[in-house]
Amino acid sequence: MLRFVISLGLIGLVGCQAIGDGVSPGAGFDYYTPDTYPNSLKDYKTCGLSQPGFVCDPNGLLGVGIPNRADGLDILVRQILAETNCSCVDKNYCNLDGRGFTVSVAILKHIHTDGSDTELDAAIRSRLMSNFGNALRNKQNRGQCDDDILIVLSSSEASIYTAMSNTTSEHYLHPEDVADINNEAYDSFKDGKFVVATAKLLNGYKEALKGTRKSSDGKSHWYSPLPTWAVYAIAAGLFLLLVVVIVLVVVFLRLRSRRREYTPARTTDDRYGVERL
Repeated sequence: MLRFVISLGLIGLVGCQAIGDGVSPGAGFDYYTPDTYPNSLKDYKTCGLSQPGFVCDPNGLLGVGIPNRADGLDILVRQILAETNCSCVDKNYCNLDGRGFTVSVAILKHIHTDGSDTELDAAIRSRLMSNFGNALRNKQNRGQCDDDILIVLSSSEASIYTAMSNTTSEHYLHPEDVADINNEAYDSFKDGKFVVATAKLLNGYKEALKGTRKSSDGKSHWYSPLPTWAVYAIAAGLFLLLVVVIVLVVVFLRLRSRRREYTPARTTDDRYGVERL
């Protein structure tokens, strides 16, 4: 809790300082597609940043009057980058600086649809968020080995979606963790507290990616960096090795026992003072 409060304080301080920098996101488009959404590494001013970063808020949803709250959230993103390890199996893909997971945040009012003026049901909203998030993540391509993560928050869809690769989902950021963290942030998001909601998401994901987060049941999750089939294969191999070792030990002990059983005893011939078999 203390760490979270400090993070929010940092966001506020950075945001207040940013007023003098003259960085202010415009109203942006009413509707965005993955192709029209700004690139925060290039169009950073449109995203509300004072420098290239990983957070984009073209509609100014993070707060009118302190537009550069995006800079404060970007600091949290860079902490994830610095405090997690490279997950690439082939370490040649890892950057020389040893950075970990690249997380990006996309905040917007509306996702463009052909029927954008009609009310969407939950299933359609979910599919819309999924399609937008996955397409935008693929377009940005910010990972080292498909290990990047994109968090999408859309106010009109009232939805939060996290796009990532299957490998990241299976071994590092399990769907159960994503659901728990999103639920923890959703009330703030629903109340329009986008800074608080995004900070909760980033802090929760950082703990999960570092393996230090406890789930809602109070248990820590362990994720193997190896594919599931490889874990089972190694376990089966170790079990067979143990069986072989046990069998060899039993055979050795039985052979040793038989040798003792059939070894003839030595006797002494009293007449000549010599030993004989």
